[in-house]
Amino acid sequence: MKERIYEAILERKYFRISDITEELWNEYGEIFPRSFIRNKVRNFVEVMVGQGLLKVLPEYDPPIFENPASGETKPLNELLKKCPVCGKDFFPRRGKQDKYCSRKCYEKAKTKRRKADTRKRVRNYMHSADEKAERRGKQWTPSEDQLLRKLIEKKMTHREIAEKLGRTVYSVRWRVQKLGLIGGIKHG
Repeated sequence: MKERIYEAILERKYFRISDITEELWNEYGEIFPRSFIRNKVRNFVEVMVGQGLLKVLPEYDPPIFENPASGETKPLNELLKKCPVCGKDFFPRRGKQDKYCSRKCYEKAKTKRRKADTRKRVRNYMHSADEKAERRGKQWTPSEDQLLRKLIEKKMTHREIAEKLGRTVYSVRWRVQKLGLIGGIKHG
């Protein structure tokens, strides 16, 4: 296996231990567990670093190793990508498909997208009543206040009330608060 580890290292100018481990695990995964392969690669790399055959670039986490003997000429900055969440430079593990430096950043971006999508869906749902609001910007009348009280007693939502009265959802919310009718109403 040492010969295969050496071959895998020679193929690359820059690498991480996990890169070599993954490649060898794809070949030897049926025979050896991943932890065994990772330990063999780590030990081999430590020996090569100790002999001065490899350089360690410790500013990256996990560290990146440089093989000066490799025939590859691409500089490291061309291989690095910038994480859109934290802005950190990282060495992509799976090539071009890696967009984030870590699982944590991936989850943050996913949560942000999900929240934005939810806000958009809620806004579209809530404000679909606003398109039909003929009484937008006009004064509330006592008859509208009376009808508002009745609709609230029927446990209608702000959106349903807005459609019925020809008002915007926000104006209904504002009027409900102003009249002190907040108890027991659904906002959806």
